[in-house]
Formats: sequence, structure tokens, C-alpha cells
Amino acid sequence: MKSIKQSAMLRAVAAACVCLLFTPGPAPAQSDAGKVSKPTIKLLTVPKIPPGPEKTAEIAGKVSGVSPLKDFRVVIYSKSDHWYIQPAKDNPYTEIGDEGEFSTDIHGGTEYAALLVKPSFKPEAQIDHLPRVGGEVLALVRKESKSGSADKESKSGGAE
Repeated sequence: MKSIKQSAMLRAVAAACVCLLFTPGPAPAQSDAGKVSKPTIKLLTVPKIPPGPEKTAEIAGKVSGVSPLKDFRVVIYSKSDHWYIQPAKDNPYTEIGDEGEFSTDIHGGTEYAALLVKPSFKPEAQIDHLPRVGGEVLALVRKESKSGSADKESKSGGAE
């Protein structure tokens, strides 16, 4: 038979193990070079022009949660009857600045989407549906344009 002292010690050890099991670990460290930790993308400015190829205007935003920034890209789509790559099919990537900012001139649409991607992502020039977050697509944000002004934003995956 176990002594009362041994039983009490075993209960204390078991209680400590249970506490450790349910205690959260340390906060995630800052990203190491080339690694991703909660990637996010946000649209700050979208064109206030009608859909179509006639005019262009600036789209701008910010990304975070990836490091180093130069190892990632933004892919922008503008929607009218389909989603069209922006600014052009022969220039599908938008560079990310030192502070995570990005901007480029694009054609108007009824909705805009910005994807934070790995450089290996190969966007199609025209698509019916946006790619899902996962694999080479790290984050995605969509912003609707109504009556010439963007007023609704939806986020997917790591968008903030």
C-alpha cells in the first residue's frame, strides 16, 4: 500500500502536469528570414473610376507578417465580367516597399482583390474565381466598389 505522503506527492505531480498541458506556450517570435508568421494584406486606396480599360487610377495597400518583404509579392485583380490581372498580364506582380506598402495604377472594376503571394505563384491573366488562401497564396483581401467609391471590404485567410 502506498503511504499518504506518496499519494499526495503523486496527486501534486499529476496536477502540475495537467496545468502545464493547458498553459499556453511563449508568444511567437518575430519572423526569421524567409519565414511567414500570420501574413496580412490590407487595401488602403482603391480606384474611384468606372470599370473598363479606358482609365487607370491608383490602388494601394500594406502587407505585414512576412519577412524579408522583398521575398514576397502582391498580385492585384480588378473585376468586371471576370477578374483581370493588374496592372497588365505581362506585369502581374506589384513590389512591396521597405515598410510593407504597395501601390500601382490599375483599371477600374466593380471589385478589387489583392493577394499576398510567394514569388513562385503564377497568376492567370483572367479568372472567374479568385484563388483560395493556402500554399503560395498567403493572404487575400477584396474590396467592392459601388457608385464610384469603394465601401465594402472582405477578408480571407490572413487579411487584416
